[in-house]
Amino acid sequence: MMMRTAGRFLACAAALTVLARANGASASGLEIPEGGAVGLARGGAVVARPSDPMALSYNPAGILGLAGAQLTLGSNLGSFGQCFQRYGNYANEDTTFISLAGTRFENSMYAASGMRTPYPRTCSNPSLAIAPNIGFTYRILPNLAFGISAVPPHTVGREGVFPDTVMTANGLAPSPARHLLFEKRLLLFYPAATVAFAPLPWLRLGATLQVGIASFEYATMLNPNDQSNGAQSPDGDIKLTLRAGGTFVAGNFGAQVLLPRYFTIGIKGQYVPELNLSGLGAGTAVDQYYAADQSPMAVAARTRTFDITALRAQPASHIRAGVRFAMPRAGRPDAWTSAHQLARNNTLANGRNIAETYDPMRDDVFDIEVDFNYEFTSTLSVTSVALAGSIVAAGGIMVPFNPERPIVIRSDFNNTYGVRVGSDWNVIADRLALRMGFSAEKGATSPGLSQIHLPTFDSFSASIGAALRFGWFTANIAYAHMFFVPLEDPTGSRTIITTRALNPAVDPCPASSGRDGACNVNAARYEATMDLFGINLSARW
Repeated sequence: MMMRTAGRFLACAAALTVLARANGASASGLEIPEGGAVGLARGGAVVARPSDPMALSYNPAGILGLAGAQLTLGSNLGSFGQCFQRYGNYANEDTTFISLAGTRFENSMYAASGMRTPYPRTCSNPSLAIAPNIGFTYRILPNLAFGISAVPPHTVGREGVFPDTVMTANGLAPSPARHLLFEKRLLLFYPAATVAFAPLPWLRLGATLQVGIASFEYATMLNPNDQSNGAQSPDGDIKLTLRAGGTFVAGNFGAQVLLPRYFTIGIKGQYVPELNLSGLGAGTAVDQYYAADQSPMAVAARTRTFDITALRAQPASHIRAGVRFAMPRAGRPDAWTSAHQLARNNTLANGRNIAETYDPMRDDVFDIEVDFNYEFTSTLSVTSVALAGSIVAAGGIMVPFNPERPIVIRSDFNNTYGVRVGSDWNVIADRLALRMGFSAEKGATSPGLSQIHLPTFDSFSASIGAALRFGWFTANIAYAHMFFVPLEDPTGSRTIITTRALNPAVDPCPASSGRDGACNVNAARYEATMDLFGINLSARW
């Protein structure tokens, strides 16, 4: 029974790592709106606007609007914070006994007889997300261009770690988040190659091949207590850390339709095939994690490693569509006119012709774009993981895994959708532009299944930015604040995984337990906030 339960838990943790991979997803789905300073400042509304080589990420068809050779280098910086207020108390004094003997909480009173200690509000440790990006494009002919780029996902941060202990009014206690995925560390990067072609002057098509490089690490607690109503006792908690990595191939496609004088329509989609990641010897299990003896020798003696031989899942793909209105500056060409003029002489010289190529910062007075985003988050509903090796539980019991019997688990995320609005005002033509943007996204979390490792609930953002140009050099800066609508989930049905785990589908928490004991570990109020800064330096020649 213990082997099956521990295996099921590791499978759940493995599946949730996949939820953190990102390829331009929505804010409430898996990511914030767009990397790069231009996209960030416009709230992600850039699918119909060619601006700089970050179009390789926004919409690969857009690089046909960039004359000659162009290079951009920059980074987004994000400060993300999340807080978790679990409902209820550490113990239901009528049914739950918490043993602190031999743990670092032995002198604490949080679980004393007759004591009802509320779970404290717990916040993640401060973290800074750094997301560097680089892109290079070259338009060979007015109707043919290519590009290469390397970008990370536009996530809420590569690290999210909640403390494993908290201070309560009655002394030191284990974190109320410890039976969720309370530690997250990610490293993802996407080298990519893009080709764009215009079969007609007004129609641009582009495709990108991405090679994803991924490394995931998550941690949570398993409790070996054979009595579900005693599962909060920290004396036997096992800390499980799951690490997996590998590479995968994804694809982007995009199109832009130039309409006479004022309007451009853009569409961009991404498809990611099934992932198969592994972590040979990378998983660890620390038995009796909260034991009073925390010497390196004692911890090493309680630690075992195991293999993740295969982790398979179908990540979410997405599609975006947008329409852009631009007011041309007097005497300057619009996108439609410029494309047709260059197409009349489809030569290498015109491929590098910056003067006659439409440039939004030089040729527009202002523009405004509205984009719609849809992400197929529900495809993450099935994940399988195969494990090999063994862990130690309950002070010395060996629990083996069978790699020939993959564990299949299901999640319940909804597809997400949202709207993004962005605008530029060129205060001084070809010299100074001001930007602003807004986005709103529907959450992906299903009631009862909320979690702390991803802020997958309703959100919106407000952003501003500017561009300053001197001839061949342009600097773009941006700032955005993400507002995550607090999520109240009194119906949380996730339970502590034990050797006799409560299964909400078969053996729901008894009505008398309320929000205490081992039931409803994710019934809580969830809060998050994020500030983002972006800078990109671009050159063209």
